Amino acid sequence: MKVTFLVPTRNKVQWVERAANSYLRQIYSPMEIVFFDQASTDGTLEILKSLQAKYDGPNTVRVLSCPEHGNGELPAA
Repeated sequence: MKVTFLVPTRNKVQWVERAANSYLRQIYSPMEIVFFDQASTDGTLEILKSLQAKYDGPNTVRVLSCPEHGNGELPAA
């Protein structure tokens, strides 16, 4: 069974890598961390993309981004 963590974020460049590492230290494997970036302007999205490229194995990081800051709702699939 794969465990998935969903993490919304916006303008948290100083915390996002630390948060990802915290999730990755959990005992669950395989796991997936899905970050949903809501129009960050401080470099958060770039950090997330580098984490996505780095973690592509049994434990993965995926990034979804919304180019405009909305009301906090996820876009329709």
